[in-house]
Amino acid sequence: MEPSQLVQIGDINIETIISSIVSLLTGTAAGIFILRRRLSKDNVEITKDKAEGDLIHYLENQVKRIDLEREKHLNRLEKAEQERLQMTEKVFKLSAEVESLTLQLKVLRDLTNNLSNNIELYRKRVLQLEEENLELKSKFKSKSCN
Repeated sequence: MEPSQLVQIGDINIETIISSIVSLLTGTAAGIFILRRRLSKDNVEITKDKAEGDLIHYLENQVKRIDLEREKHLNRLEKAEQERLQMTEKVFKLSAEVESLTLQLKVLRDLTNNLSNNIELYRKRVLQLEEENLELKSKFKSKSCN
């Protein structure tokens, strides 16, 4: 038998079958390698996606925490501003009251000075009247004795 006859049995060519099987195995192996590489890349991508998701979740939590702190600070600032306005209003009222009391004090000082001056005038007048009275008494006595 010739080698070409061994390779061919009837209408079937064994070389063609073997080459088809080798091609099929090579294609399958290549497919498996490609699939394995793809799955490996998918795992890497999945890991990256999970890490990115975790990072995004962490950053979102940080943003929420910062927003809460910001709200707290804004509330404190608003309270402080309200207290400042109340204190400013109180200062204005007290300033007006001090001004009013200062004016009243000036009026009282003026009245006290006037009263003091009047008392001094009345005292002098009383002394003068006492002197006149003494003079009149002495004149009256001298007339009555005569």
